[in-house]
Amino acid sequence: MGMPKSGKTSIAKVVFQKMSPHETFFLTQTNSIEMQPVQNNDNIQFNVVDFPANVQFKADVAQHISQCGALIYVIDAQQQDYESACVNLKDIIKATSEIAPNIVYEVFIHKIDSDMFLMDDAKNDCLGEIHNNMRGLLAEHTLPTSLSFQLTSIYDHTIFEALSKVVQKLLPQQAFISSMLDSLISRSKIQKAFLFDVISKI
Repeated sequence: MGMPKSGKTSIAKVVFQKMSPHETFFLTQTNSIEMQPVQNNDNIQFNVVDFPANVQFKADVAQHISQCGALIYVIDAQQQDYESACVNLKDIIKATSEIAPNIVYEVFIHKIDSDMFLMDDAKNDCLGEIHNNMRGLLAEHTLPTSLSFQLTSIYDHTIFEALSKVVQKLLPQQAFISSMLDSLISRSKIQKAFLFDVISKI
């Protein structure tokens, strides 16, 4: 979910449909709920549901939310109108937490590839402002939800890394797979080991 032109559809197309990032310029605004199944292997099988901006929580939306493991909210870092995006996210959290109390909330602070974010300080300032806005809004409305924040771009590895963290939280086999990789590292005397889904690079 996200505000209009935040980049949520572009993320789904680039990661799960292998669209070139430059092709996303020609995408039209999402006007209806779009669902895309991801079934690249036996372990990674889920649906990506792309909601239109300003979605109304009617029966069809509630049905999707009730089956949702994680809700990713995309904020366009280049817009700099973070307050309205944060208020929108607060409203979404209020509505969805009643439908699915165990849902995991992720905030992607997106489009950090522009010239205005060349310095890490600019990225951290943006992250800090959004984080503080959300903490205040959630406390004000007594919504005890924990949020994870990721800085992302479709032009580099950050979007794949962020989505990998989301998928890992939802995988029931995650602890077992991690212990197997730890065993591989110690027995092979290597520094790190990564397990990728080859198609999505998650």
